Amino acid sequence: MLGRAALAISLISILPASAQTDLRSMPPAVEAAAKAAPDARMEAIVRREYAACVADQSRQGDSKGFECNGILAWVFAEARRRDLRALSEWAVRGVTASIYDPVDARTSLTLLGEAGRILSSADYPRSLPFHAAYVEDTLADPNAGADALAELRTRAERYETLGLPATDAIYAGGAATLARRIEGAGSVTASRMDAQALRAWAMLGREEAARRCASDPAASVTDAGVRLHVRVSCAIAAEQAGRWRDAEAQLRALLPEAQAQDAPQARADLLMALGRNLTRQELYDAAVGYLTTARDLLAPLVMEEDERNLRAPAIRAARAQGALNIATGFRDMQTSGVHRNLTGIYKLEAKIAAADTWAMRAEALQRQIDGGSLRWEGGVWRQMLYAYGDAAEEARRLIGRDAPIVAMLRAKDAQGREQFLTEGFRRPLSDTVTERELVDAMNAAAKSIASLPWTDRYRIEGLQVAAGFMARNRRNVPEARSLCRSAMDGAIERMRSHGEFDAAAQAQLRRRAPLFAECVKVAWLSQGRR
Repeated sequence: MLGRAALAISLISILPASAQTDLRSMPPAVEAAAKAAPDARMEAIVRREYAACVADQSRQGDSKGFECNGILAWVFAEARRRDLRALSEWAVRGVTASIYDPVDARTSLTLLGEAGRILSSADYPRSLPFHAAYVEDTLADPNAGADALAELRTRAERYETLGLPATDAIYAGGAATLARRIEGAGSVTASRMDAQALRAWAMLGREEAARRCASDPAASVTDAGVRLHVRVSCAIAAEQAGRWRDAEAQLRALLPEAQAQDAPQARADLLMALGRNLTRQELYDAAVGYLTTARDLLAPLVMEEDERNLRAPAIRAARAQGALNIATGFRDMQTSGVHRNLTGIYKLEAKIAAADTWAMRAEALQRQIDGGSLRWEGGVWRQMLYAYGDAAEEARRLIGRDAPIVAMLRAKDAQGREQFLTEGFRRPLSDTVTERELVDAMNAAAKSIASLPWTDRYRIEGLQVAAGFMARNRRNVPEARSLCRSAMDGAIERMRSHGEFDAAAQAQLRRRAPLFAECVKVAWLSQGRR
């Protein structure tokens, strides 16, 4: 089983996973017809489709038709694109009427915000147009003043706390724009909100962060704490672009500047970024040291009320502890848990790490079983399967079912299911239906994973899993060889980026040893040898 998944979450929108319901999408044929139709005809098509969905849901016991919000989300985005205000407001009212809890319906703007909130907890990517529309409508109001600015800032802080950088960036960027309009070009509020938006874009690995960092945004910032925050964000942007070593060098260069900060949060922010960077390079000993210091700086700042109400100090401390748990788990080859206060991308990160540390334990036990010193019992494999399934489900809800990271987790889950059902690949699967399901799942996963950048570690790990699966029992040896070749090329190119054979390069080489071994086996199989 493959070990440590990449922890770089260069993903798009992420949310705290709470809803258990898949939202219905517009059927492709209906969507195509609606897109091609003139306004009145389009509206008739989507209203009819939504009514049919609600009627079907009602027959199944959901009179609110919550699953039909997927249709309303499409209608909203299309109506906004066409500037059909009445239709977009109809979609918003439909979303807010789909839950039993009361919503804030004081104005059309607050109702729009409520629709975004509701969708955020069910299908986060579909919520983003609602949040963007909230900011757009706020900025379009010539009378928007201090109260509107305060609301945008509150929303930005709320979504930052929830670990949802895409929404954080939307509201922080809107707040910066409005602050300049109200307070002038030199607005301190705008500077802080710009810095917050930059961090969000950097965490997502978005081009916007790279573009901003190319112009040295820290140079024009007067506040020392904000300036440091911006520079750390630019290092994170470099890291998310795959420039791990450059990012490490940038972060280390900022250590003296961080030490000069009075606020422990500012010092901890840099140490957290550096520790997470080292974890991603698999330099766990060094990472643990920085993350321990960050945790020790933040933990004393948490009051009982912060913990009880999940306020920012408790969230920051939980993120430091969560990152430390991940690094120590991989270093000590022990399963890492998921801290109860983690949210959004940080929770997903911890769940992926938990699954991979269970896989490491399964690997170690498998070696003992293969050597005859241990009998198969399956407990660890059950935990591993649960952890991968949980991580994949979390990622699916947070970033969408078609995201490559979801495919990578599904590939690992499929391999784990095969390993469990065959008691460690000792025999072929006896159930032809299960075999067919696993083959279909692995083929779909490999296709999605292949779309990732050549040297992306998710791609390398996922293709290795798929290659091993296709080679076992000679399912499809030519396909296994092709997958191996692609994974090997990416791994070699990734190692070349180090330039010299230092500790990080050696860690990369050790990490890829299972890939090289797997591909040697596949090469032998392709020549008809056993």
